[in-house]
Amino acid sequence: MGYSLFKSHHLDIFHGSFKITSKILKPVLYIGLPAGIDSLVFNGGKLLVQTIVASLGTSALAANSIASSTNSLLNIPGNAITIVAVTVVGHYAGAGLKEDLNKIIKKLMVYTMVLLGAVSLVFFPFVHHFLKLYSPAPDVASLALHITYLTLICIPVFWPAAFLLPACLRSTRDVVFVTVISIMSMWVIRVFGGYMLVRFTGLGLMGIWIAWCFDWLTRGIPFLGRVAARRYEKYLPKTNSEVSS
Repeated sequence: MGYSLFKSHHLDIFHGSFKITSKILKPVLYIGLPAGIDSLVFNGGKLLVQTIVASLGTSALAANSIASSTNSLLNIPGNAITIVAVTVVGHYAGAGLKEDLNKIIKKLMVYTMVLLGAVSLVFFPFVHHFLKLYSPAPDVASLALHITYLTLICIPVFWPAAFLLPACLRSTRDVVFVTVISIMSMWVIRVFGGYMLVRFTGLGLMGIWIAWCFDWLTRGIPFLGRVAARRYEKYLPKTNSEVSS
């Protein structure tokens, strides 16, 4: 394939176009490194939470697995819009279209909340029947049912601000703020907060998921404030009118 491309008379490919320069590498690393650190720390925190869950026994472990699987299914529309948002927001950010960018972020936020809300409303009456597909023990089924009801309520309200908005902010090159907030919320609220709820309240696995949902809230509020204040605009390229002025 590569040989055919280079030898083709219809395509003009220069060997110099494959040269890595600091002009190309610097912006890639500026966005990629914080995002990579964020992902590494986030998954490390999830692994630590999983060890706390494992300490609660096999029933809690099974219920957590069922609830996580259900949560992933409910989040499909949100994850799909988040993937699209990276490209769409990046287009407007790269062109320096500040007003259009602000509008599209708000629209994406509304679309995500509406879609996740619709999925939750449709799924809510059938949760009990859906969980039967896993053939769980009665205690496992009861625990997974309560957790699923909790996430059905929280996902449409808290998830978009917690995960869609940081994707939009990263596309504007506002990556440091996103990384700091994500790491702090993950470890303070989800990991430490979840441990405290399990250790001192007797909520067990439910305490882990309450901290999980509260983590969505605490990371979403700063991102909402960031977008509302439009502080990400300082990272956007200047337009011709701004340069001339």
